[in-house]
Amino acid sequence: MTEMHHQACLEWVLAHRNWITRKWRRGCFSWREFGPIVLLKDSVTGQTHAKIIQDYVIPTLDEHFPRGDRIFQEDNAPPHHSKVTIAAHKNTKIVVLQWPAQTPNLNPIENM
Repeated sequence: MTEMHHQACLEWVLAHRNWITRKWRRGCFSWREFGPIVLLKDSVTGQTHAKIIQDYVIPTLDEHFPRGDRIFQEDNAPPHHSKVTIAAHKNTKIVVLQWPAQTPNLNPIENM
């Protein structure tokens, strides 16, 4: 990230430091809007991630990108590239951004 990006992030955080918990309840984001947060009780497996895709990701993508002009990003955690998750991507026709593993400095959520 450039110094300009760091400064923009810092300004955003400072501007939102008084947000109440309800306003921080965001689980995904795009250039357009925030999406829902999904609270999980246990560890995420390929099965649970595939269910999250079906129950939350697809409805959110359909709502925010009804024309289908969307690309989904994940961070290469093991459940994100399990066989059941890859099948869920194919079955739901999700276009997934190819992303190098272990690159938190490139991941937008890590810089908010």
